[in-house]
Amino acid sequence: MENYLYFAESSIDGGGVVTGCDPDAVLLPARNYLDVLNGSGSLAFRFRDHYSVDDAIPTATGGNDLGHHTTVTLTVDDNDKLEVLQAFADIMMAFTHSTGFQVVADADTEGTTKTAEFHKLFNGKVTGCTIDNSRSCS
Repeated sequence: MENYLYFAESSIDGGGVVTGCDPDAVLLPARNYLDVLNGSGSLAFRFRDHYSVDDAIPTATGGNDLGHHTTVTLTVDDNDKLEVLQAFADIMMAFTHSTGFQVVADADTEGTTKTAEFHKLFNGKVTGCTIDNSRSCS
C-alpha cells in the first residue's frame, strides 16, 4: 500500500478555492519526496508536483530542474531539527494498516473548535505548517 502524507495550513478557505497560487491543504504521495531545505526556525520539505507527471530533469550543468514542486514548511525550533527529520523519515516509511493515510501536520484551526494536530512522532516539536507550490499564478 502506498503512503500518503496530509498537510494543512492554519486556515483552509474551503469551497475548493485556492487563494493565490498556493493550496491550503495537500495530500501527497510519500514517493514524491525530493529533499529538505534548512531554514531559520523551519524545515522546508519539497515534493514533486502532485499535479504533474514529470520527474526532476537533469540539467546541462549536472544539477536538477525540479520542475513544478510543492514545498511544505514546518515550523521547528532550530535545536529540534534533527529529531524532526528523523521522525519525518519514519512517518514517510510507515504504512498505516488500514488506509496508508498519515496526518503529518494539520494546523487548520481558524474558524473551528479543534486544535492543531501534528504527527505524534514529532513529540510536540512542530508548531506550524505552510504550503507553497512553484506554479505561476498566470
